[in-house]
Amino acid sequence: MSELKQAIALIKSGDKEQARPILASILKADGQNEQAWLWLSACFDSATERRHCLENVLKINPQSELAQHGLELLAQRQPPAKPKLKPLKSHSRLPAVTKEQPPKEASLPKAVGQNSSFNKPQQQSIGRTIYHIFAFVVIVGFLGCVGLSILGNLGTTGSPYGEKLVYNGGEVYYTSRVHKDVAEDVGVFLMEIGYFSTSRQNDPVAVQIDYAEEQFQVKFIFVPGVEKHEGSDAYRFATTMGRCLAGDVFGEPIAFHFADSTFNTLKVEELEPTDWACRRIRGY
Repeated sequence: MSELKQAIALIKSGDKEQARPILASILKADGQNEQAWLWLSACFDSATERRHCLENVLKINPQSELAQHGLELLAQRQPPAKPKLKPLKSHSRLPAVTKEQPPKEASLPKAVGQNSSFNKPQQQSIGRTIYHIFAFVVIVGFLGCVGLSILGNLGTTGSPYGEKLVYNGGEVYYTSRVHKDVAEDVGVFLMEIGYFSTSRQNDPVAVQIDYAEEQFQVKFIFVPGVEKHEGSDAYRFATTMGRCLAGDVFGEPIAFHFADSTFNTLKVEELEPTDWACRRIRGY
């Protein structure tokens, strides 16, 4: 296995610390290695360091869509300057809310790219329209209001579904093969697009992330039968969201699972990252 492939495998398994020196060694020998710079950007939490890596990718290949998209996301996550206020941290990851610390909406930082009027109905952008349709059709319709009452012991200690992160209106489970950072990024993404919503605090939806067969496996709970109707609005919205998730969080194809209320797979779709999917979901 080449050093680059070894580093990529480490990053996918969540071990960024070990991957970083391998990529640094590759770049010391060949500073024009586009892939090494691209993957090195995934090893840092700092927006400054990520930006530096992605800018180097564009110096080598000005046409790199992945680097361009990454820089666009970093620009969106940079909080606007506000007079008389201390500057916010450069990153925008939302902390998971634990049961020991009940969520307080007023104390949570805003989701990435979300302004103070995110939940106000008077916004009429495409993104707002998509959100309303998505929230109604996807969450209420084909999810069938699947919550803790149906999931049963899903939230108990020692859950067979993995470790759990709790957000306002949603839960992310991740197995031992997935690093916590990846699960947190998924949680942030789902809050940004309105899939996890404060309106569902008392009846949250759940998602599970695993890594198998050299690919991330992401499971969303659906009412059985939805997976059979590929032409339905619910199915199209789900796969559009999955493609945006593949690009925004993973930067590679994912196995998107239609699952029942105990995460048993009903159907799997391999979804490629696509820019149009994020434009449709986010409205830009």
